[in-house]
Amino acid sequence: MIGHGYKGTGITMSNYARMFHRMGFNVLMPDDRGHGGSGSNYISFGWLDRLDYLRWIDQIVAHLGSEVAILLFGTSMGGATVSLVSGEKHLQSQVKAVVEDCGYSSLDGEFTYVLKHVFHLPRRPIVPLASLINYRRLGYFFKAVDVAGALSRSKLPLLVIHGQEDTYVPTFMGRENFAAAGGPKDLWLVPGAAHAESYWVDPNQYQNHIASFLDTYFRY
Repeated sequence: MIGHGYKGTGITMSNYARMFHRMGFNVLMPDDRGHGGSGSNYISFGWLDRLDYLRWIDQIVAHLGSEVAILLFGTSMGGATVSLVSGEKHLQSQVKAVVEDCGYSSLDGEFTYVLKHVFHLPRRPIVPLASLINYRRLGYFFKAVDVAGALSRSKLPLLVIHGQEDTYVPTFMGRENFAAAGGPKDLWLVPGAAHAESYWVDPNQYQNHIASFLDTYFRY
């Protein structure tokens, strides 16, 4: 299963889908809430989407049987989403590993970082006010979207990929996610890669790195 980034859709992940298909996977590329063909007027940045992913996983298992082996992969917001899924208590055992590329470690931290480094604005009052509005509209505060916290509850093998030149979701967040992960894990910081550009630096190396991780940890 492939999770797309903010303002993307499943189809924008077609290069990754082709890569995983070459590696022998069948691929599901859903549109998250507020994106593409999915409903909702609001984007939930992975928090409510994680519940949809759990339902899609249930449907995959029901359709393909209990012997199916599932890999979760996502970039940026999608990377955060699959990481959130990995920490869910009732996740199906058929999910065997997670690969997250440039996902943030917390939504509150990501918004705070972007305000400061992109817009040169302070966290207060903007982030707390937006979080309160989000709570009234969608039922949760930004601090609930604790990606590193979810990874700390997960025992699944995790590969964290992050560009060393990422100035949108900063590289230190990739390190935070890696440090928090509770299961077997690997970290690949890609030289010269900006946000969500690690694949494009060298697609063959990208595929080979994931394949090597899966050869070690993807059990089915």
